Amino acid sequence: VDVVVRNGVFKVNDFLVCGESYGKVRLIHDVKNKPLQTANVNFPTVRITGLKSSPKAGDVLQVVETEELAKETASSHSLIVDASDEYRPERIVDPLKDLQQSARTHRHRVNVLKRYGLNEDGDTNGVAVEDAPIRIPVIIKADADGTLHAVREALLSIGQSCVTANLLIDPVATSIGPVLPSDVLLAREAQAAIFAFNVGGLKKDDTESGGSKGNDEVQIHHHNVIYSLLDDAKANFATRLPSVSVETVHGSALVQAVFTLNNSEKVAGLRVTSGMLLKDKTEAKGKGTFYRVVRDGIVVGQKNSDGIDTGLRASSLKRVKESVNSVKKGDECGLSLGAFEDYQEGDIIDCYSITWENTFL
Repeated sequence: VDVVVRNGVFKVNDFLVCGESYGKVRLIHDVKNKPLQTANVNFPTVRITGLKSSPKAGDVLQVVETEELAKETASSHSLIVDASDEYRPERIVDPLKDLQQSARTHRHRVNVLKRYGLNEDGDTNGVAVEDAPIRIPVIIKADADGTLHAVREALLSIGQSCVTANLLIDPVATSIGPVLPSDVLLAREAQAAIFAFNVGGLKKDDTESGGSKGNDEVQIHHHNVIYSLLDDAKANFATRLPSVSVETVHGSALVQAVFTLNNSEKVAGLRVTSGMLLKDKTEAKGKGTFYRVVRDGIVVGQKNSDGIDTGLRASSLKRVKESVNSVKKGDECGLSLGAFEDYQEGDIIDCYSITWENTFL
């Protein structure tokens, strides 16, 4: 936020309250983007970074002793604002708008974090890692207060509507104006991407960042069309999500007979009923091919030689005593799956591959 110091002193690490927002001073810059440790009447106009949300123009910014006091003061101010709004005769009740408004308050933020098993630092409170949400920090810049809130709510809705993962979009800072070196420094510290709507300022390829390094570490996304920004945000958020496994079945075969070779190795005599069977992963375009044995609709063999349920590998695939890399539908063949020997006539053997693909939002 840009502030004009009327009296007193602001220092880095001070706790602040400004209207319904509060926070801790992380960075202070003067009008020339020079970093400062303190701000006073000698530097009346400064930019302060650290508030948890964007205050309204005209709100008074104050220094308080503790973060708890800052929370209570901001919460009290929010309750007063809510109460005054509640008793306006012309107010139209809109549950969605009320929910969006409450999302801007710290109380809602705390409730969301608790629901996802996080504390206010974003740490899991003993929740299993696989059950904890995927937190994605973002910094939002816009040209006006109304636009800023609209972009913020739109980005939050991406996380709320995600069904493929437990996703928590966390706006660590929101402010009006161009992307400044202080924004880049905060983004680097918070490991956040910057989404800028209809504003200028620094871009990813700019080298002046107010620090010893350039902006190549920070993702800065500039847009002036909201749909373009949201599509870009979804693509960015998807890179933070774990890949999902995708199975491709190449073919299936019916066990018609079981043979025992001279070395006591058991081989299944098959007829390919669909697709094709593959031995080498090169035949599956580098995906790697596996097998499973299905009996009466139940998988009875899919563990590798280490006992891990990752699929069986073909140790041999032959047609008329000749080793082959593939067998097409309608042909008969002999298949050996290494240590697995529990074949029975009537079993179905599937040949498949597994690939890992990015999640799409």
